[in-house]
Amino acid sequence: MRIPETQLKAVGYVCETTHRESGKIFGDPYATGFFVSVPCSSAELSEMEMYYFVTAKHVADDLKDRDVHFPVNKKGGGTTHIQQLIPGWHVHPTDKNADVAVIQVGVSPALLDLAPIQVKHFALPNG
Repeated sequence: MRIPETQLKAVGYVCETTHRESGKIFGDPYATGFFVSVPCSSAELSEMEMYYFVTAKHVADDLKDRDVHFPVNKKGGGTTHIQQLIPGWHVHPTDKNADVAVIQVGVSPALLDLAPIQVKHFALPNG
């Protein structure tokens, strides 16, 4: 089975940052996850999107209070790293068994070879 390129471009790693040197970030891949885009709800910002990285809650628990980053491919080749915008992972507010966590990340779509999954493609309950 062939996985569509757009789905592959939504998948990534969360890395624990080990050190920074000469403006570069270094670290070790810790786990996988995927990127999601959510449209801004404000009418003034309706053309903009916010971006999140989604992984397992147990991964977020392990990385709690640690500096993390996310390596991504750049358009035209090469790689770069994006970082969390606000520290802290978000988990399901009531279901302690939901093994999912999200964190907001800073993405420059024009520069990155990244195709986050749009939240409108999620299977969500009505309501």
